[in-house]
Amino acid sequence: MEATIGHNGLSGAERIADYLDRRADRLLAYARKTGSGDAHTRANALQVEASNIRAGLVED
Repeated sequence: MEATIGHNGLSGAERIADYLDRRADRLLAYARKTGSGDAHTRANALQVEASNIRAGLVED
C-alpha cells in the first residue's frame, strides 16, 4: 500500500481484492455446507482474481 498525504486507508484496488476474498470465503463456507461444486468453483475463481489484483499492486 502506498501512503499519500490525506489518505490513510487502502487503495481502491486493495479494497476490491479484499471484497473478492471475503466473497470467496462465504462461497467456500456455503460449498462445504452444501457440497456445491459450483460454489467451490466460483470461490476459486474469485480467489484467483483477487490474487491477480494484488499481483498488479506489487508490480506498480
